[in-house]
Amino acid sequence: MMTLVLTASVLINQRLRNPYVDILHIVFFFFYVLRAIALLLYPLSSDLLNPPLPIGSVTKSTVFLILAFISLAVGCQLFLRSPLVEMGTLTPLETSLIKAALWISTVLTLANAYFNISTFMDCKYVYLGVANSAFAILHAVFDSWRVLILLTPILVLYGGFLSNSERLMAIGNLVLLGGVGIYMGQKSSVLQILLYLLFPLVLKLRSSERVKPTKLISYSILIVALAMAGFMLGKVMRVVQLNNYGCTGDQSKIEILSYSGLILAGQGSQEFAAKPSAVRSSQTLEIMMNSLSYRTGYFDFFVEKFSNPAYLEVVTFKQYFMAIIDKVTPGFDVFNVPFVSRTIYYVHHPEAVPGEMTNSEQITLFGEAGLLFGWGALLYLPFVCWLLGRMHRILHRVAGSSMLTKNLVYLFVLQFFYYWIEGMGLDMLLVLNLLHTGIFILGILILAAGIVGTHRLCTWLWSPR
Repeated sequence: MMTLVLTASVLINQRLRNPYVDILHIVFFFFYVLRAIALLLYPLSSDLLNPPLPIGSVTKSTVFLILAFISLAVGCQLFLRSPLVEMGTLTPLETSLIKAALWISTVLTLANAYFNISTFMDCKYVYLGVANSAFAILHAVFDSWRVLILLTPILVLYGGFLSNSERLMAIGNLVLLGGVGIYMGQKSSVLQILLYLLFPLVLKLRSSERVKPTKLISYSILIVALAMAGFMLGKVMRVVQLNNYGCTGDQSKIEILSYSGLILAGQGSQEFAAKPSAVRSSQTLEIMMNSLSYRTGYFDFFVEKFSNPAYLEVVTFKQYFMAIIDKVTPGFDVFNVPFVSRTIYYVHHPEAVPGEMTNSEQITLFGEAGLLFGWGALLYLPFVCWLLGRMHRILHRVAGSSMLTKNLVYLFVLQFFYYWIEGMGLDMLLVLNLLHTGIFILGILILAAGIVGTHRLCTWLWSPR
């Protein structure tokens, strides 16, 4: 049923060409539909089995999920239909701004690479004479992943306005960000880069032609394949870094993957090494695919959250309010409350010590809406689409006549929409993806404009009269 509803929505959007609905389709297909199909076909590990949920709860949750998806898709089509991205000719000033933003992004990429690796290696560093606590506040806004908001549209939308060396610089920044993430054992670093490349790509495709669903699906499959490769490399590096595990010359790379999964599962490598090669290869594939499927198992996360009344005491507007206040107060907490996505960890881990646990659990948009509003979420979801549409129209007017700033506004709202439907919680969404990202984009534009203005002033002062 989920597949039929998604297919119908894809066919409808083929005529309406709404990029927001394209993003919704991609998320719903890869994180909900595929996971549900995988659970039916294979005995994968799942939150639905620990403890086992009654069939009635799963059925009720699935019905709610389908209706909520329809409600959200309709809300996007009705209220979130902003003008398509503008792909005309840039003015000389806008071209200068893009080049300045690229250089600023490069500096931020290098600074973040140094910061992340130094932190990971537990170095006692001082950055340009700024104490760690002060730099941490800057890093919260100008972090490495937020740089992608500038790099990806520069490369995808405006690559034709750059020289070959500047395009290589932009690609090098992406490779550096992904490489540092993998080195640190981050399993989603490549996926993060690919997602930020997908946003401007969808806008560009929807603006230039009627795109066949097969074309979007092909791009999506390519992204998933690359994300899987990055996930496995990150998983291996996490084991190598955290477990200080080394590989001898007579062990193949695929066996290292097996060791990484088994070590994380608490099994010894000697026990695994004693098994036949065919068994090792089979367990390798099973371990890695099970781990990847679980990480993208939003269907499980949603059903478990929606069916468990214990979360009703945690996912509340009061908790969100206290978490937001604590995150926007610089250097101190008022309520000492973490993000709700971290608070829900205590539902299954009451033994965890507050302040020492940093794990987050996916709430999912549909699970959060169900916990906050029940079946009233079917009205809440279109209402948020209306709010996002209003926000985009206001920002679009503020952007003036500049095509560059209008497109950045579009991408800002689109990435905000994506992180909303990803479902890490309203508090994290408002603090990290509205406040911090808004400050980041505004700060970069002001800095780039200042650089361009200073350059023009210097050119005028020293030009021959």
